[in-house]
Amino acid sequence: MLYTKRYLLLLLAQVTLICTVFSQTTNTIDEFMSNSSYYSSFNSGIGTVNTSLNNNDFSSGNSSLNINYTFTSANGAFFSVLRNYTTTQQDYSFLTTGFSIDHKGGDINDKISIRLWEDINGNGVFDGEDEVFESSDIATGNSNWKTSFFDITAFTKVTGNGNGQIELNRIRAWDIKISNSSSITHSNNILIDNFQLHSNYNPQNLGTSKLTGSFIQLWNTTGCKCGEWEQERWDAEFKKMKQAQLDYLVVQYSVYDNLSWYSPSNIPSVIYKMSTLNRMVAAAEKFNMKIHFGLYFDETWNSSNKSLASTYSSILNKHKTVANELWTLFGNSPAFGGWYIPQELNDLEWQNDNEKTLLFNWIKDVTDYTESLSANYPIMIAPFFNLWQPADKLETWYNELLSISTNLDRIYPQDGVGITLKNPDYHIPLYFSAIKRACDNHNKTFGATIESFHQTSGWPINNGTFSATSTDIEILKKQLWAVNEQETFELIQFSWSYMQPDLTPQSTQLYDDYSSYLADISLISNTNPINDQDFSVYPNPTSYKIFITSKETLKKVRLYSTNGVLLLNTESKQIDLSSLQQGIYILEIEFDEHIAQRKIIKR
Repeated sequence: MLYTKRYLLLLLAQVTLICTVFSQTTNTIDEFMSNSSYYSSFNSGIGTVNTSLNNNDFSSGNSSLNINYTFTSANGAFFSVLRNYTTTQQDYSFLTTGFSIDHKGGDINDKISIRLWEDINGNGVFDGEDEVFESSDIATGNSNWKTSFFDITAFTKVTGNGNGQIELNRIRAWDIKISNSSSITHSNNILIDNFQLHSNYNPQNLGTSKLTGSFIQLWNTTGCKCGEWEQERWDAEFKKMKQAQLDYLVVQYSVYDNLSWYSPSNIPSVIYKMSTLNRMVAAAEKFNMKIHFGLYFDETWNSSNKSLASTYSSILNKHKTVANELWTLFGNSPAFGGWYIPQELNDLEWQNDNEKTLLFNWIKDVTDYTESLSANYPIMIAPFFNLWQPADKLETWYNELLSISTNLDRIYPQDGVGITLKNPDYHIPLYFSAIKRACDNHNKTFGATIESFHQTSGWPINNGTFSATSTDIEILKKQLWAVNEQETFELIQFSWSYMQPDLTPQSTQLYDDYSSYLADISLISNTNPINDQDFSVYPNPTSYKIFITSKETLKKVRLYSTNGVLLLNTESKQIDLSSLQQGIYILEIEFDEHIAQRKIIKR
């Protein structure tokens, strides 16, 4: 049996990368942080609803919903606490198996259930085509926290004139219902927390995907202040980027209001002219990297009226002027990689036909112009989605955009994990797959923007000023693996300052941890000394058997757990995995002069 130092290193790397797989995905719908978001309704009873912050009164987070109630009649008495999203349709459709709620207290004669309210046309009201579906009910009265699961197949229609099928991607509201199943008038208290959706989606919890590029913000007075760096510093920084295996940078904007990050500039409104981009291009040429140039930006875009044509025409003219100057200065540089539109698109502000038409034609005008300057260079956007539309509506939105803006080359949506609004195991596969289908439909490049930060203040966390810190490497790996499962062209991070070594202790830690991750995946990818075409292992993943075919003579086949325990030693080319638990295993194949390893996934 051949045991090499390199194999042992491989095994250690595998253990580092691999975590538990095939557990059911959960997505938190509500942790009941404030009672102001809910509408309470009592039928044959009275009560109060508020938020409890006592240490023993929540099962997760730092609060729960505290309900004191009295049933004054036994016949059909109930109360409900409803959360209404008005015209924003919630999308609960992604491989959903059911919902769960943590609850504590209540009367042993009372029952808890969940109701889902449809809004098929998105008008925010319950009308003829909408229905309400209710889960089976479960008894309360437990003295400790209890998690109750409500199977989606047990939901039944209770009212409405629709088709009788629950439309999980058109949910306007939900409510939690407590009903009296006894003939006794009584009072009690119940705590409710941690309302979750369960999906049977199996996220990719291992992988070798890595970042290809990074956004960089030059105007960052509280961060790197990299707009002020001299050439020597830029050379050193690009060297660090190259060591992190980044191929290019996306400059978020080349002109910000009255400041240009390049010189010379003849734009009348520009007062300050920096030579930052000139230095960056020189460094990029030295280290064989590319730069994608963001166009014009100022903060008025965020608060502007998106239904006025003038909002778009004024920025269009500025984009053209900036593109002309950038192309004149850097168009012949081998570091020129393409263009970026810095105005952020989202799924809230452009839902009606008038605003969509203005936006889509504006993007068409911008991309047509850059195409006329530089036909061989792509132009990209990094849009934001915030769950204001169901995934299928978002797909339709992008199909409309790409049918008009035919020269828009690359769509790299932000994953939204850093601002704490998105679950990489639920929202990324649901929404990214929808956007990717639209890109594939129009033969456009689909990538991803990975938020490499963790927000600590500002909306949606609180009303404070935005602040964030570098993310943890384990979260970053989860993001990389989740988006790469959508067959993304490349992955770019936002932004470099959150991984910049020697900027903050957190960014230095992330850079070092990411460098270790790169070393691990490089080790894995380089430990198969024979070509893939020389042998194959299939099917993988599998729930039963795997088969090995090879051009060379096979001597031994060994199967290991991820902690190095030998589970099987055979000469057979058929391996039965049916007795093993779901998870990941390492297959070692020994030939006359070679050893190869493969990760095997048992479903």
